[in-house]
Amino acid sequence: MQLFKSMLTFALACAVLSGVAQADYRSEFKAYQQAFAAGDIAGALRHGEAAWRAAEAELGDQSQTAVLAYNYAFLAVGYTPSKAVEPYRRALELTRKGVGPLDVHDVALGLAEVELLLDLDDKAKAKALEKAISEWKAAGANPVANAAGALKMLATYEFRNRNYKAARDLSDDSIDYYKTAADSDPEALAESLIISGAARFTPQNRKTIDLVEASIRLNEAISLFGPQRDIDTFDRRLAQAVTFRATVEALAKSLDPNYLGETGSRISSPTTLEKEYNRLMEKRASDEEKFKAGWRWATPKPDYCSKPFDVERVPPKYPKELEKRLGVGSTMIGFDTNENKIIRTVILSDISGGPFSPRL
Repeated sequence: MQLFKSMLTFALACAVLSGVAQADYRSEFKAYQQAFAAGDIAGALRHGEAAWRAAEAELGDQSQTAVLAYNYAFLAVGYTPSKAVEPYRRALELTRKGVGPLDVHDVALGLAEVELLLDLDDKAKAKALEKAISEWKAAGANPVANAAGALKMLATYEFRNRNYKAARDLSDDSIDYYKTAADSDPEALAESLIISGAARFTPQNRKTIDLVEASIRLNEAISLFGPQRDIDTFDRRLAQAVTFRATVEALAKSLDPNYLGETGSRISSPTTLEKEYNRLMEKRASDEEKFKAGWRWATPKPDYCSKPFDVERVPPKYPKELEKRLGVGSTMIGFDTNENKIIRTVILSDISGGPFSPRL
C-alpha cells in the first residue's frame, strides 16, 4: 500500500517543487525519484529522508519542507515505520500553521495510524486513531487508500482485543474504501478481507450468514495474492487466510445445534448451512476457478508431488475444554519432499498465532 501512496505523494511533490531554484534538497529529491522508479526502496528511503532534512536546513517552515516530510513519511511507514513518526509530526505541525498544500486530516490520520502500528497494545493510541478517523470522515473527504489503511489498523487493534464486532465493522468499512480508492494495493485489501472474515466466525458471531460471509471474504482474499515460490517465502497472510477458511468450512460441515447444547442456537444444521453457502457461492461463478485453486505456485510442481506418500496419520484428540467453549482451531503446514519422502515440514499458519493472535 505504501508504494501506491508514495506514488501519489511523489506526483504532488513534483508539482510543488517545480520552478524552485536549484538547491541540495532538489538534488536529493531527484535521486529519490530515480531510486523509486528503479525499485530501489533502500535508496529511495535514504534520499527521501535526505531531501526532507536538506529542505529543513535550507528553507525552514516552507511548503516544500512540509511536502518532503510527508513524502518521506509515506514511504517509510511501509518499511521502517519508526522513522515515519518524526516527519509525519513535522508535516502536521506545518500544515496546522497553514503552510503547504497538504490536508490536515490526511496527515493526522497517517500519524495516528503509524503510532498505533508501533504499539498495538496502547489503548490511548487506538483512541487517537479513532478520533482521527472520525474527524477525517466529518471533513467529508473522499475514500482513499490511506484512510482504508487507518481503518484496517484500528480493526486489527480491536481484533487483538477480542472486540470482534468492532473489528468486523471497521474492516468492512476498510474494504469499501479500498474498493473505491483508485490507488489501492490488492494485498492491503486482502488483509482487510481476512480480518473481516475471521471476525465473523468467533463464538458470539456464529450465525449461518456470518459463516457464509466469512468464507466468501476469505475466498476473495486468497484470490488476491500472487503465485508462491516455496514454503520458506510463502506469504504468511495468504497462509492465514487459507487456515481461517479451512476452519470456517469445517464449522459449516460439522457444527450441530443439538450437539452444542444451546436452546435456540443461532447455528443452522450442517445441511442448511452448506446449502446456503453453495447458493451464495453460485453468484460468484465467474471467480469460481480462483476459489478452487486457492493459491498458485510460481513454478510447476514436480510429477512426484502427485504421487501418494506413505504417511502414518494419528487423529489428534480435541481438548474437551475447548469443545465446551466452542473453540476452533486450524493449522497450515508446508512440506518439502523429494521422490521418496517428506524431508522437512514448516508451520505456515496457526490460527492462534500471527498478527491476529487471540485464539478463536
